[in-house]
Amino acid sequence: LDGSVIVNEQLLRTVDCRAVDRHEDSHAESAAVGEGEQIIDLQFPDTGLRWEWRVRQIDQELEVSAKLVNQSSKVLHIDDWNLLHADLSAGSTVHLGENPGDVRFFGWHPWDMRVETLSGEDGHHDAHNLCHLYDPVSGVTFLCGFVTLDRMSCRHHLNYSSEKGIEEYRAECTFGRYALAPGAEITSETLRIGFYLDPYAALDRWAETVHGIYKPEFVDLPPVGW
Repeated sequence: LDGSVIVNEQLLRTVDCRAVDRHEDSHAESAAVGEGEQIIDLQFPDTGLRWEWRVRQIDQELEVSAKLVNQSSKVLHIDDWNLLHADLSAGSTVHLGENPGDVRFFGWHPWDMRVETLSGEDGHHDAHNLCHLYDPVSGVTFLCGFVTLDRMSCRHHLNYSSEKGIEEYRAECTFGRYALAPGAEITSETLRIGFYLDPYAALDRWAETVHGIYKPEFVDLPPVGW
């Protein structure tokens, strides 16, 4: 896992953090750990900001969320928060099969749903809520989708080039410029990540998960004819 966050107008990456031993830290000991769940604590040097990963396996999927805790004595200003951040320049690699340029990306936008090939759109792709990649050669689908959608705007950004493949991917939570007071914390929205052999079944699974969390009720259509 790799992520990043903009703090006081500076981009901080989890690869630059140091791990915190939860058994020697009173704050970490207070965090409840659920069944099948792992918690990874990271400390950003020189800022007093703590990043807490929560990772849980559910069937064949991973559920990922994170928490930011201000353990300093000063207010920290939080901007864009990339819950996942894969960057080729930082050493990340993403394998996309035999013909990566032909992999399909589901561009989910309000009033503009469409399917794009990674080689199209000048290699720049973005979508709300979920990142859905389908390889027609292998038939494998990768879906990384936010399943909680309460408090933040959730987007996925992907940059692709024929020379380097995926150069950058971000699963982003945005909420404006947020002042994180000393001792305060903020929790991200939750991601579900999985691989599937049917691109439509992947979307069905995501929709069922969101439905199970929010249990929306839909009224019947009124009988108004034409």
